[in-house]
Amino acid sequence: MGDVLSKIYKIIETEGGVQLRLKFAQKTGVSQNQAKTIEDKQEYIERFKFIANELLGKDIDTFF
Repeated sequence: MGDVLSKIYKIIETEGGVQLRLKFAQKTGVSQNQAKTIEDKQEYIERFKFIANELLGKDIDTFF
């Protein structure tokens, strides 16, 4: 559960550091720990990717 969502969190932190990870959590409303436990539903993945793209300023799919 939460494999894709957790991976997005790892990419965010690697590319932008802890500050960006915290901003990402705030915008998604899902903490990093919660992301590990919730189901990887397509709607969640799309929302996470959209916010990640916005914060990183690049397409997160290139990191997968």
